[in-house]
Amino acid sequence: MNSSSTVKRVEKASYTSNQELIALREFVEFLRNRDPKTLNTDSKSFPALFRLPLLPKTAYRGVRLDLSKRYTEGKTIVWWGFSSCTTAVSVLQSEQFLGMTGTRTMFTLQCQSARNIRNHSYFPAEDEVLLMAATQFKVMGYLNQDNLHIIQLEETTPPFPLLQPVPIVGSLPIQSNPSGEFER
Repeated sequence: MNSSSTVKRVEKASYTSNQELIALREFVEFLRNRDPKTLNTDSKSFPALFRLPLLPKTAYRGVRLDLSKRYTEGKTIVWWGFSSCTTAVSVLQSEQFLGMTGTRTMFTLQCQSARNIRNHSYFPAEDEVLLMAATQFKVMGYLNQDNLHIIQLEETTPPFPLLQPVPIVGSLPIQSNPSGEFER
């Protein structure tokens, strides 16, 4: 193989990787704004998301509503939308998320397939992870304490795929190093 073709392959791989990272940032922007106009439907956002490493970890999500009636112990539920969560429970204290007063529901999620988007987020201190659309959970338990409802969920594998798998080109996951720069 000559050096010219090697250089072209490296340039093409770098271009593809950078395009995926740009698409991933576009998708994070879309999630942050919740504005469909900010998502480029021709982008490579979804394949880039699926190439992020899985993060089996406990995550938390807070909402300022009482959702406890929808989550009975032993019930299997599916979250059909993408869900932004945190791995740092203290983040939920912010009024932007769960807050400290009023009617609230806090989810404690035992995740197997969360995607770590901390280094792609505008707010890395929030330790943000993303649950993909159509994530299935089993309700393990709940605690109602005045206006705070805590629901414990464990991710489960559905008996059949709930969504069409996204084709992934390439075999290496997208990662970032400690400085936040992207690597393949």
